[in-house]
Amino acid sequence: MPSLVIYELPEGVVRTKIPLVKCPVQIQCDYSESKGWDLKWSPSGRYLAFPAMWYGASTDLYVYDSHDGTTRQLTNGPDNVAQLAWSPDGRLILMGELLTASGQVYPYTTSMWTVSVSTNDIKQIYTLNLPMPQTLLGWIDNEKFVIYDGTSVANALGLA
Repeated sequence: MPSLVIYELPEGVVRTKIPLVKCPVQIQCDYSESKGWDLKWSPSGRYLAFPAMWYGASTDLYVYDSHDGTTRQLTNGPDNVAQLAWSPDGRLILMGELLTASGQVYPYTTSMWTVSVSTNDIKQIYTLNLPMPQTLLGWIDNEKFVIYDGTSVANALGLA
């Protein structure tokens, strides 16, 4: 099972170990794509945002606080957490949701959201009537970000 392991240097002592999958017995969880899960440190380095499957068959967004060692769940929904990007000021996480059963080579983004780390407020930025592959390129400033509509920028030569 995939997990986050946070070490303290220089001794290499394990400070925290966080399982990324804790599926209830009655739910079939497929974490075969966990190698592609997006994990991002906040600009200050205090928080680590990550997807995990703790209470169902889809991922939700969690944040680890390196100051006090706590982990909080920020979202709860039927779709999987996709790309993550912190706002430059570290107050918001921009997050995509992926259609869970798309069965496609490229994941299909269904919606984009911002999540406040301090208040857990979630705001939907937009939803797509026709889910499609999208790539989050990043924030321009604390209020604007750039999305590439289409298949993966990283694999531009392998476009369908």
